[in-house]
Parts: sequence; C-alpha cells; structure tokens
Amino acid sequence: MPSHDHELAVISDSGRTDYRFEAVGFVEPLGLNDHDEVDEKAVVGHVNGGTDVIAFDGAPKGLAFPGDVGDYRLELDGEPIDPFHLNMRTMRVETTADKAPYRFAVDADGRIIGSGTTNETEVIGPSGTSARGRVRDGEDTWHFAGALVAVDSNQNLTVTIDNRELDVAGNPPVGAI
Repeated sequence: MPSHDHELAVISDSGRTDYRFEAVGFVEPLGLNDHDEVDEKAVVGHVNGGTDVIAFDGAPKGLAFPGDVGDYRLELDGEPIDPFHLNMRTMRVETTADKAPYRFAVDADGRIIGSGTTNETEVIGPSGTSARGRVRDGEDTWHFAGALVAVDSNQNLTVTIDNRELDVAGNPPVGAI
C-alpha cells in the first residue's frame, strides 16, 4: 500500500451524510463502498452510521456537503477537525534573491497545513496559525484556511493567494483578504 501525507475520516454517528472531498494531490479511499466515486483528486460519497477514510497527498482543497447532512464528525490524521479547515487556499511566495526569509499568519480561526516545498519552511506556534520560511531563488507554496492577516519580510517578494497577487511593497502586514 502506498504511503500518503494525510488521512481524513468522515464519521457518521447517525443519519446519512453526503460529501465531496478534494485534495491538491492524489486521493485514495481506504475501503471504497459501492456508492462512493473517486477520481485522482476527489471523492464523492456518503456515510450512514459508519466511517469513510480517505488517504490523500498534499493539502485538502475543499469539502462540501451537497445533499443530506446527518450527525457527523471529521478527523484529520486522527485528530478532530472543523470542516472550515478543509477548504484551503493556496499561497505562493516567490523571489529571485538567494535567500529571502519571511513570516505570515492567518486569523485565530484559521489553520496552516504546510508547505509543498523543500525550502526551509515550518509552521510555528501550537495553534498552527503562523509560519515562516526562507525561499531560495524560486517559490514556496503553502496551503491554509482562514483569512491571511500578516505577511512580513525585509526582502523583495511576490506573494499570490489563489493566483491573485498581493501588494506587499514596503512589507507592512496586510489585512484580511
């Protein structure tokens, strides 16, 4: 069995819950039912008094409940998670400098899942709402939920959120977008 970055469990204690889950990377249901559909990056299914477990690579891209919603709960890598945190945004930090350190933060209700790069990056703090990195003549890519509340660097960076460039000239913190 191949290794995956994360596992999402959709748990129904009672009643039927329809869902659609998408990830940035490859998804694989662990225990596919007849009524569940899967392609490389999405699973459409339902649980009714049971559990569906979905292994995936990268970051969550979205979770929707297009039909019935019963009494359900979610776990990401064995820990309870709010569905809000599974609707991720993508942030890219780019530079042509040799080493450009930066930090950013999301609001208290948000969560940073992590970086899709091999540069020096890390989520800092126990709440998962701030991160730092050091991009080297290239790009760092991050996935987060919530509102971006600050970007801080003394370097010339280009920052995009979902392919929309932010104005971070002068390097002040930026407001929620």
